[in-house]
Amino acid sequence: MKVDLTKLDLLKEQIKTTKDFEIPVHYFFDNFADSPEFIDICKETENTLLYKILISIGQQIFKKKNITIQQKLFLSLEERHFIHGPVIIENCMMSFAYFTDIKLGVFSVHMASQVMYGRMNALNLRSFQMPSSINLN
Repeated sequence: MKVDLTKLDLLKEQIKTTKDFEIPVHYFFDNFADSPEFIDICKETENTLLYKILISIGQQIFKKKNITIQQKLFLSLEERHFIHGPVIIENCMMSFAYFTDIKLGVFSVHMASQVMYGRMNALNLRSFQMPSSINLN
């Protein structure tokens, strides 16, 4: 079964416009994250800016300066300006979907009895504000 990459356009629009960050996170998982075909067309990559964004998010969520990322896997679909992947941050599972062309993405962090959802923005790392960027469920 071929992956419908046009669904990434809807994901990008959801990321840009939603106030409920759970919606694009679930859309990504429902349409791409578990698809072997999608994973196969992605290439492993490194992205320093994205790594810094994840550290910044971790500092806000865990309220500490020194954040430990135990594992990370950045997978890129370069022609769609898209990077996604799983990360183990402070012993918690984090997933993200990020568009490099608009410098915007979403993430989820699974902690004990809750999942945090948020939008990530590379335009200004210092302006990341936890209350306006994270929904608690």
